[in-house]
Amino acid sequence: MTLLSRINWIQGTFWPRIWRGPAMLLFTCLFCTVPVQAQEPIIHEPWIRLMPPGAPNSVAYLEIQSSQEDVLLGAACDEATKVEIHEMSHQDGVMKMSKREQLPLPAGERVRLKPHGLHLMLLGMKRSLQLGEQISITLEFEKAGSVPVTATVRQ
Repeated sequence: MTLLSRINWIQGTFWPRIWRGPAMLLFTCLFCTVPVQAQEPIIHEPWIRLMPPGAPNSVAYLEIQSSQEDVLLGAACDEATKVEIHEMSHQDGVMKMSKREQLPLPAGERVRLKPHGLHLMLLGMKRSLQLGEQISITLEFEKAGSVPVTATVRQ
């Protein structure tokens, strides 16, 4: 029996004609798919404000541009005990700061974390930072996962 005749025999007896199409479709779906990985957002101009020596907190600013819709869930920094997403708003003539649990990122748009607006609050600074120092921050995204960023300390 030749190889071709064996294949035909297997197809004809083992896989009844009605099951061949769905079986091939299932095989293709299970074994021939390529996982799609979320693309990392682009981070522009990350920086940390220089605070007076002994200040308990600091603040980080940056711009985030994502090619797909994503959500900034939070951040971490070895130099601070905690990092939170905060937003400044003007209400009844008073500036108020509030914590945000997450920050939606529309596809293709730049979201600016800037003074007097959205920012990352670095709480419980472990030491005083120096002007020009490079500090690592890890941003945590819903789709893109963990993205390391290096921010420069400046005034």
